[in-house]
Amino acid sequence: MDGKTFAGDQIIIAMGVTTTGEKRILGLVQTATENKRACTSFLREIEERGFRAPNGLLAVLVGVNFRTTNLIESVMARLEEKTQRVDNWKTSDQKLRWCGAALLAVEKNFRRVKGHKQLHLLASALKAKMNATTEAAA
Repeated sequence: MDGKTFAGDQIIIAMGVTTTGEKRILGLVQTATENKRACTSFLREIEERGFRAPNGLLAVLVGVNFRTTNLIESVMARLEEKTQRVDNWKTSDQKLRWCGAALLAVEKNFRRVKGHKQLHLLASALKAKMNATTEAAA
């Protein structure tokens, strides 16, 4: 998750990786600032749609790709390329629509993450952790 400023407003973007290594934009939200409250609310909305963040387990199991912010920084750079010529944002809705359209365009060119063949280890570890948490709560 990362944010980008467009004419005074923040657009916060969340990206995920499938078990087959494909990068996907999970959503975007417009806010006045990239603060804890806005990010927490956005993450809850994504979680309600069925995505759960693994709390750091990703970096341990998969390796270097998830230890840095390079995945989302690459998305932000591509978003900048697509929107850099727009300098007269008329409304807040326009900013969100332009960013959404640009993200759809750049998502088509995403490649799989390096080490995607080991992502099944992550999936197994997450299932085990969720089962252990469920059993401990019962």
